[in-house]
Amino acid sequence: MEKPGWCIALASLLLLLPHPPRVAAYLQERKNYIVHLRPRDAAGGGGSVEEWHRSFLPRASTGLDADAGDDGNDGPRIIYSYTDVFTGFAARLTDEEAEAIKATDGCARLYPEVFLPLATTRSPGFLGLHLGNEGFWSRSGFGHGVVIGILDTGILPSHPSFGDDGIQPPPKGWKGTCEFKSIAGGGCNNKIIGARAFGSAAVNSTAPPVDDAGHGTHTASTAAGNFVENANVRGNADGTASGMAPHAHLAIYKVCTRSRCSIMDIIAGLDAAVKDGVDVLSFSIGAYSGTQFNYDPIAIAAFKAMERGIFVSCAAGNAGPDPGTVGNGAPWMLTVAAGTMDRAIRTNVTFFSSRGPSKASPGILKPDITGPGMNILAAWAPSESHTEFSDGGADLSFFVESGTSMSTPHLSGIAALLKSLHPDWSPAAIKDEQYRHATFYAMGAGYANPALAFDPGLVYDLHADDYIPYLCGLGLGDDGVTEIAHRPVACGSVKSITEAELNYPSMVVNLLAQPITVTRTVTNVGKARSVYTAVVDMPKDVSVVVQPPMLRFTELKEKQSFTVTVRWAGEPNVAGAEGNLKWVCDDYIVRSPIVIPAKGE
Repeated sequence: MEKPGWCIALASLLLLLPHPPRVAAYLQERKNYIVHLRPRDAAGGGGSVEEWHRSFLPRASTGLDADAGDDGNDGPRIIYSYTDVFTGFAARLTDEEAEAIKATDGCARLYPEVFLPLATTRSPGFLGLHLGNEGFWSRSGFGHGVVIGILDTGILPSHPSFGDDGIQPPPKGWKGTCEFKSIAGGGCNNKIIGARAFGSAAVNSTAPPVDDAGHGTHTASTAAGNFVENANVRGNADGTASGMAPHAHLAIYKVCTRSRCSIMDIIAGLDAAVKDGVDVLSFSIGAYSGTQFNYDPIAIAAFKAMERGIFVSCAAGNAGPDPGTVGNGAPWMLTVAAGTMDRAIRTNVTFFSSRGPSKASPGILKPDITGPGMNILAAWAPSESHTEFSDGGADLSFFVESGTSMSTPHLSGIAALLKSLHPDWSPAAIKDEQYRHATFYAMGAGYANPALAFDPGLVYDLHADDYIPYLCGLGLGDDGVTEIAHRPVACGSVKSITEAELNYPSMVVNLLAQPITVTRTVTNVGKARSVYTAVVDMPKDVSVVVQPPMLRFTELKEKQSFTVTVRWAGEPNVAGAEGNLKWVCDDYIVRSPIVIPAKGE
């Protein structure tokens, strides 16, 4: 009868003994991390990228298999090996392992997994897109041949907005795959040419890329939905619905569940999209606000996409109206605010749209531009959160939503139209053209005007190497710039520039007592022989001198530079000032905002 007591006592004693390393590691909770590595040339290592990534996983200190879970049944330790837009990988690690990797030569930093929130029939016409032989729509072929990658909650492929009537087959060289299982009435076609799901967004769905939230279907149809007649919400707003680029292709990357998006899955989706060969990337997802760019995985991944010639359109966020709340503030991304449409008496930025300045780089005007984001009617997927609006329990085919999630795909679609019309234009040139046509920190350069963007006259162009002096000027140091550029950078050998000196379409000048001079370079994409005259529109207490005051071009793609000197005409105004520089010729008006921030802004 004494035996059970002895057994209990012995078992209790054993629990107090130190655990062997393998058991101790098993008892530690594993967490998800993104491991950001320095460029491979600097870090060393041979073999494939995946083998290089596995070499960073500790073995001797933990006694763990780098390729498997502690018990052999918990899935691979490495979740994603990023190969295109990010130098590093995502893995499940204990705290001990994370610290060991952080101390390894070649590791830049670790990011714990974070989750970001998900940030119309009338809007194409409101923005000047109409059927006809002479308009921007017809001249761009409605976006034919261009692939828009949507990172969101997936898509409902059976929706009529994603039919492929009038749409060409996928472009040559397209590498995307389609993961749809058998779905009644839909799947991949000439409209949806790729669909994949990542991480928890794939696990929590019966058919991985299928949208069970509605959000992804709404944004995809806003960017590139095909023409659908008699679109309405219970008889309201009846009309012909379409996206901004109705004949563009869609590639779907499901990186979000109904409520959130893992940063690991977002980077994996971006990585896949670049590898597949998209032309435009659109994600209506919340972002890091105020984070240095070298600590922002999305900014780092978007830089590589931009370097590959891919246009990236992102939501400014819905944290307004307070200043300094804008997210996705890197200058190589288009940051989109949300505005009302002409059903209101006057178009304006919405109260919820996040405002600038960007805390990471206040000398760059953010958001860049405003698109329709209030009460946008677009395609919808069955969603538990909206069944109360349905008739007899049947979910709606179209639904009205508001947010920068809705404004972002408008600009992505416009970018696709521009890319179709001008396939040789860089992402910066496409972005610049959306400036043409509230305060600037709320609306950016103003409301998108695609009807004028297709033939702009002049563009302010930028390429990947042009951002390096700017990044060095931000004080990120060699390591910080290297992490963003994906290659070794020594800022000591680079002539650093200020934010105001980046060849951006807008100018933010932190003007104190002394005048400030900045240089800009424009490229002629209008008429070969043309003459432009500088016209300045600023408050009378600000003096702006442009040299030379006239630009004469004799050929296409010719570049010319000019300087802009800004000074106070009297006493400095603590409230700041806003205005424009316009280059005017017979056929074009090329506008660039000039902003003098208020003191302390």
